[in-house]
Amino acid sequence: MATHKMTRPPVPGSPAIPGSGSGHGNGGAGGAKNPRVGPRYHPRRRLALVTHNIRTLRTDEKIVELEEELSGFHWDIMGLSEVRRIGEDTITLKSGNLLFYRGDDQQSRGGVGFLVHRSLINNIVSIESVSSRVVYLILRISKRYSLKVIQVYAPTSTHPDEEVEEMYEDISRAIHTSKTYFNVVMGDFNAKLGMRSDAELKVGKFGHGQRNLRCQRLADFLEKEGLFAMNSFFQKPPHRKWTWLSPDGSTRNEIDFILSTNRRMFSDISVINRVKTGSDHRMVRGSLNINVQLERRRLIKSTLRPTRVHVQNPESFQLELANRFDCLKENLAVDELNSGLVEAVHTEGSKYFRPRRRDRPQKLSIHTLDLMAERRSMALQSSDDAEAYRRLNRRIWKSLRHDVRAHNTVSIKETIERNGGSKVFARDLSIGQSQLSRLKTDGGRMVSTRAEVLREIERFYGQLYTSVAKPTASSAEDPRAELIRHFSDDIPDISLCEIEMALKQLKNNKAPGEDGITSELLKAGGTPILKVLQTLFNSVLLEGSTPEAWSRSVVVLFFKKGDNTLLKNYRPISLLSHIYKLFSRVITNRLEHRFDDFQPPEQAGFRKGFSTIDHIHTLGKSYKKPRSITCRFA
Repeated sequence: MATHKMTRPPVPGSPAIPGSGSGHGNGGAGGAKNPRVGPRYHPRRRLALVTHNIRTLRTDEKIVELEEELSGFHWDIMGLSEVRRIGEDTITLKSGNLLFYRGDDQQSRGGVGFLVHRSLINNIVSIESVSSRVVYLILRISKRYSLKVIQVYAPTSTHPDEEVEEMYEDISRAIHTSKTYFNVVMGDFNAKLGMRSDAELKVGKFGHGQRNLRCQRLADFLEKEGLFAMNSFFQKPPHRKWTWLSPDGSTRNEIDFILSTNRRMFSDISVINRVKTGSDHRMVRGSLNINVQLERRRLIKSTLRPTRVHVQNPESFQLELANRFDCLKENLAVDELNSGLVEAVHTEGSKYFRPRRRDRPQKLSIHTLDLMAERRSMALQSSDDAEAYRRLNRRIWKSLRHDVRAHNTVSIKETIERNGGSKVFARDLSIGQSQLSRLKTDGGRMVSTRAEVLREIERFYGQLYTSVAKPTASSAEDPRAELIRHFSDDIPDISLCEIEMALKQLKNNKAPGEDGITSELLKAGGTPILKVLQTLFNSVLLEGSTPEAWSRSVVVLFFKKGDNTLLKNYRPISLLSHIYKLFSRVITNRLEHRFDDFQPPEQAGFRKGFSTIDHIHTLGKSYKKPRSITCRFA
């Protein structure tokens, strides 16, 4: 990625800050004049970066607690220290937010990660981990500019200096890998920067406390990498500067920092006191002078699902569909007829159905929420307050565990009633779904950017499904097999009864294809949609050509087991159009009756209503048990 050098530090709101909303008519969109804002693009928003030592995210209850605390709080990217989760993974939570973490491979200790707001997921270029103490994320701001955010968790004073030096080397490696226009380093550095000396330019005049030996190493690192300690450039009262409280409640230090290569890109750095998660650290939030242009959240149309309440007047929905279908011209091609059907169903269905959204499940009780509100209002001024804060944290933890277990019990009962089995317990009770964020190529190289991952998937399955058979002389002339017609009767037209019977056989609550049409929409359309489907299916049957949209699918990869960076350990599933599935079901129903008429009675396998067990029982009845033979030995 190209790096753009600046000849002088820009002032706040200058055109050199992309997306700042000022300048000479370019809007900061990387030189694009009057950027488009319409249905294809979301409006721009200012970024808010947050860093926090969470102390632990080892259990799912802590993730639920964190997301509940963040509700109503403005944040975009949260860097997490001391997550204490084993291994490395990228999870899309049920709330839609993205959680990435990298911890120790053997024990649940240390670790860093990110929590990215759901509105910015499509802006993520890549997420990489350098070590269990340093991870970084690259975010696309516009077509020209990108932002790199590095999260750090430094060793404490009990660790040797060699580990501290290794951590700073990892930070430098993260800064100089994948060059971006903006760079931000933040996290728990476990060092007191304090007041600056006269010769220092990277530290502001509003530092807090006295500098220790470890933080002199941080000051030297700032000069080496050209980073600014942004906490020290904004004047705040003393009670809004400290970020860590000692266990006895008597010592307060500023050890969590936000560093930047450009000190003009931040409009404010604040320590957040009202958001409490039971940690002895306080959050640090930085507001940027950067507006990010959000990417489209979905590349396909929204999936419409039935509303929870029953439609009071379903006849009106079918009547509006009939009016829309009357506008379709006769003798249309199958592609135009299919697209007209999809557009009409989507337009009219949006009035009676709702788009499928990821609603955040309410797992916490009123009692737990009241305890968390009490914790947010606590003022930590003395050792007695610190002890009361710890006791309240234990009460919240017990209440959280009780609420999550009660919620899981209810989910299990609903799953059994809805699915008639327990095969989907893991899906309903999990905190989220793991995402494919990086892959290993055949050459052993690791790719993590979205574009490289997609290219590797395309290359892998392109080679897997490409035929290597050499064409013969007969197939070179016509690769299709010769069709032999055994009967002279014409193919009958598809009737409404056939489509209606096949539609009843389609299951509900199934993921749709690229067109976003679900089986619930087709069933709710009634007779008007059946007539249009009949016209479409007969055109396909008689003309011998299918719509182009039926040949496209949405491929979803499910991880099986083994190394999650190897594509061979994933199972691909293609989400096809439900209209195409309905047509296939109609043809299948016809073929089943035709094939059964020509099957001999001896063929019991792979037939509906027959089983090879019947043959075994028949043999068992005709089998005569031999008389017993007694052997005597001398």
